[in-house]
Amino acid sequence: MIARTLRFAKDSSGAAMVEFSIVLVITLLLTGGVIETLFAFWQWNSAMKAVERGARIAAVSNPVPQNLVSSWASYLPSGKAPGDPVPAGVFDILCTGGGTTYATLTASCSPTTWGAGSKDAMARIFFGRPDTPATTTFTCSSANFGPYSAGICDLFPRATPSNVQVRYQATGLGFYGNPNGPTPTVTVKLRNLQFDYVFIKGLAGIVQTLLPDITATVTGEDLNSAAPS
Repeated sequence: MIARTLRFAKDSSGAAMVEFSIVLVITLLLTGGVIETLFAFWQWNSAMKAVERGARIAAVSNPVPQNLVSSWASYLPSGKAPGDPVPAGVFDILCTGGGTTYATLTASCSPTTWGAGSKDAMARIFFGRPDTPATTTFTCSSANFGPYSAGICDLFPRATPSNVQVRYQATGLGFYGNPNGPTPTVTVKLRNLQFDYVFIKGLAGIVQTLLPDITATVTGEDLNSAAPS
């Protein structure tokens, strides 16, 4: 019995297979981890590009708060004259999207001093500029005027309107009496988006990891979706 045990202990047949199995598991784990990390960076970068595109559209389109431009012409605080610079803090409007498609899309703005949220203005930021500028139907990939017409969902299809926030702030730019409206600082944010993992989807607690909120800030320009008549 003792001799048989000693022979078994000295037997090295199959050792290579055991070693290979251990190395294979470690290699697969390392490879999967590298791929997941690179894929996570790719998702973050795609979301960032999508937000930058949405911010650019917001800077040159009708604002989501419907009365921001139309009310501006008659808004002149006490002690201010046309041509006076607009101080920071005169307005700070946060608009939030809702829904998943154009049919269910909503846009709400707070405070409501500058009007309710415009569904079409939010749709233009999210879906991009459609084939026909006056259309009331928006879908992903409906922007066929080239890359500068693409919206958020063209660059990051997993996003929905409910992930989008648009903020219009007075930061000391522009002047009172400007016929083109105010000159806000516009910030577009994507929030509450999850990483889409490949190898570790089945691991509880990891599949729920959220992307950090991603924002892009630009200076508003003419705030008009159509060319001057």
